Amino acid sequence: MSAQKTSISRRTLLRGAGLAAAGTALSACIPGPGTGGGGSSGGSQKLRLRYWAWVDDPTSRVLSDLADRFNENHPSIEVDVELMPASAVYERLLAAINAGDPPDASAIHVNNVADIAAMGALHPLDQYFDAMPDKDDFVPTAVLGSRLGDESAPLHTMPWYGLVSYLYYRPDWFRDAGLPEPRTTDDFVSACRAVTDPAAGRYGYGLRGATHGHIHYFIWLATLGGLEAVQGPDGAPVFHQPEHIAGTDWFLDLARTHQVVPPTASGDGFEQLMNNMKAGVTGTAIHHIKSSETLVAALGAENIRAVPMPVGPSGRRWTEFGPSMNAVYAGGQDPEAAWEWVSYLASPEAMRIFCTEDGGLPVRQSVGADPYFQENPFAKVSIDSLPDAYLIPFTE
Repeated sequence: MSAQKTSISRRTLLRGAGLAAAGTALSACIPGPGTGGGGSSGGSQKLRLRYWAWVDDPTSRVLSDLADRFNENHPSIEVDVELMPASAVYERLLAAINAGDPPDASAIHVNNVADIAAMGALHPLDQYFDAMPDKDDFVPTAVLGSRLGDESAPLHTMPWYGLVSYLYYRPDWFRDAGLPEPRTTDDFVSACRAVTDPAAGRYGYGLRGATHGHIHYFIWLATLGGLEAVQGPDGAPVFHQPEHIAGTDWFLDLARTHQVVPPTASGDGFEQLMNNMKAGVTGTAIHHIKSSETLVAALGAENIRAVPMPVGPSGRRWTEFGPSMNAVYAGGQDPEAAWEWVSYLASPEAMRIFCTEDGGLPVRQSVGADPYFQENPFAKVSIDSLPDAYLIPFTE
């Protein structure tokens, strides 16, 4: 399947499926004058750059340690890292941009890039990225993600790391039922039926029906009918049209006909999805590498595996690529100096350190080839799935 261009505006993925954005709109100005030209200072004071980000573990020092390394090698620049909950970043960015006091750079969620770019707040990064001698080391899907799926669009952000959805399954359940790992959608349905035992409280598939469950729905629709069954050439949704209803019926039949999902599925969000896997309620579920550690801890490494999303009837598969990226702000003190920082975070050294500690997927091919990632079965499945991974399409 070829990568598709996507149409972006102030939008939602599905009507009624809004972005989760919460937090207090605060803005803090860190003093420290500097001049242009990549952070060179006309006086004795360093240029102090503000960088806002989030990490899964708020006690982690990985970004602060990387900033320390960067600062040691850039005597005229001092990067100040401020961590906050991911849900708070968007609202805080809006408040700071509207107040004329944005940070110099920040981590940013892909769902928020188009809105921030439409405000004229992002500093385009093409001129810097194109000058990188190793720019071809970046996974093309990640670069396309920084262009929001449109190859002709500006490089709004710098690729950093990614997450690729795949299928977790219980090999002990499959082995007991004499089943191979699920490689096709037909294999998947047959296996889910075989391992489902409502009397024992066991179900084949952990369907995520609540928040962000539409992502998994889109994955199945695109696998069954191609991305063109989800989104039309004009960017508008088409999955509700008569010629595309078969994919929705297939998805709904997991519950209404095959009855291979828990009775709570319509209200199950991420927490319930994972708890059901860990408690032995479900035998398969869609998620990504950041769930692997807790699943292994709960079930044992021998009782949890991952495979790429099953192949559909057409011989194709499709899965979600969730890019994480960094933005440079046009209203910051020195965009060139901020670029130096975000490009350092995307360097092989920093990307390897961050992804090793935080659990993300490197988006440099050279880093992905590192034995640490190749020997981690969940990272390896993620990397192997990248050729079939795209942005979840935005719709008007």
